[in-house]
Amino acid sequence: MKIDPAIFRAYDVRGKVGESLTPEVVEAIGQAFGSHIKSEGGQQVSVSRDNRESSRPLATDFIRGVLSTGVNVIDLGLTTTPMLYFSIIKFDFDGGAIITGSHAAVEYNGIKLCKKQVLHIAGDELKEIQKLVEDENFISGRGQLTKQDIFDEYEAEILRRIKLSRSLRIAVDCGDGATGNSAPDIFEALGCQVFRYACKPLGEFFHGGSDPSVPENLEDLEEIVVHRDHDLGIGFDADGDRLGVVDDGGNYVPAEKIAAVIARDILGGFRKFFSEKKKFICDAKSLLVFKTVVEDAGGQVEISPVGRSFLRQKLFEDPEVLLAVGAAGHIHINHNFFGFDDATFAAARLLEILSKSRKSLSKLISEFPRSFYTPEIRFPYPDEKKFELVEEVCDSFSKKYDTIEVDGVRAKLDEKSWFLVRAKNTGPYLSLRFEADTEEKVLEMIGIVAEELKKYPDLDQKWINDAKTNISS
Repeated sequence: MKIDPAIFRAYDVRGKVGESLTPEVVEAIGQAFGSHIKSEGGQQVSVSRDNRESSRPLATDFIRGVLSTGVNVIDLGLTTTPMLYFSIIKFDFDGGAIITGSHAAVEYNGIKLCKKQVLHIAGDELKEIQKLVEDENFISGRGQLTKQDIFDEYEAEILRRIKLSRSLRIAVDCGDGATGNSAPDIFEALGCQVFRYACKPLGEFFHGGSDPSVPENLEDLEEIVVHRDHDLGIGFDADGDRLGVVDDGGNYVPAEKIAAVIARDILGGFRKFFSEKKKFICDAKSLLVFKTVVEDAGGQVEISPVGRSFLRQKLFEDPEVLLAVGAAGHIHINHNFFGFDDATFAAARLLEILSKSRKSLSKLISEFPRSFYTPEIRFPYPDEKKFELVEEVCDSFSKKYDTIEVDGVRAKLDEKSWFLVRAKNTGPYLSLRFEADTEEKVLEMIGIVAEELKKYPDLDQKWINDAKTNISS
């Protein structure tokens, strides 16, 4: 079968509906997924979808493909991605898939594929799915279809694990994504007073997509929190696996700082009872604050490649890792939870901590070391050239600086200053980030990277201004 190979990304399938992502292609991917599950001894998977207008018919196409391989399908209907993950673990399914475009614009859609225990089908394994589609090498069979609503079980699981000591006033921005059907109800069941904003799953998302790691996308939430005198604001991406938070002062709080609050609380419960340092993970884009706070509280932090599939794999391989965070808003909690990235559970865990503290979120965050940093700065560069460029940059910087090269190059200017150059796995882009204890050092590092990238005349240098004008603290 002839397909656009670009739809197979590093972690999932993503394409433009009606062009690269057609009903025929999606059905074939379902056949390949079912064949893959069947070849590993699996027999039953769950399938769900987000609320995009294209997701319902594409889910039907995908399910048809899976059933044709003899694999049974539990159709969960409209859910968040974490709810799909929960179903796989709760009911011991052999895998699962969700039709979702995550935070991409509504004309796009995609598929996230998992095996047993929510191990993501990504990287080379996803290429195997691609090859099965291209070769039309499918197993034949006749699977059974069952429909199931899992919201009650999912809500009960969170309510069993999270207990608030007092009610909190919160604003929730679901970006009109899939969390609108679940997260606000769960927060109210926990005892919170909830102001709902953009919580109707309409199939269209604000700001061209609901990416809560972009502060501008939470500006409405910031205004609501301040105007209504709320304790905090909680934002989600379209499929509910990424978290954005606004503090009581209406300030955007990066995911690493939220994860640091949770990690410090986890370690506080262990402090009197452990001698070995407890393990945590952050990705290569993450701010130093997470590592600093965890180490000050007695833990240790490993740096991982960027990507939710890498983080999930590490937590599965080492159950002693208590939490992992990705700078894009993926927070995987392994302590008293299942280790997959669930923004609703992470938010509930934060609410639990705040309910037991006399301090506001802004006060807790103010206790952390202050730094100056840019967001992720990304800009186009061809897929066929980006990895070669990063390899050359790695080689150059490794001769001058102390570097970590798990994903591109993360170079240290000193103990409190670093910059990152990497190729994005999800598209034809390069990605940069900078952090230091002074704004002057951030500007110095931007200059260092700019000088290195001048060697590539086909690279657009407008990123320099983007970086200089987007320094936060």
